[in-house]
Amino acid sequence: MAEHWGPPHYSVTVVRDGHTAADRPHLDSASIVNHHNRTWEQLIVPKGVILVAESSEICAGTIDEGKATNMTKQGENDFR
Repeated sequence: MAEHWGPPHYSVTVVRDGHTAADRPHLDSASIVNHHNRTWEQLIVPKGVILVAESSEICAGTIDEGKATNMTKQGENDFR
């Protein structure tokens, strides 16, 4: 019987308004934060979910996992 040595199932919540950034000569701080949030939102993971949520949603416990754009169906992108 073969054992499964794939990546573990982790779900991660990224705090959308929790970034710190400073303006750079080529990019302002708002664009940097927007880029990072978009990258997290579009990241395709083999298992689990990455959800980007406002700090107020996290503190209130009102995170809506239905808003996650990178959720996969069971077995899809399952790297074994």
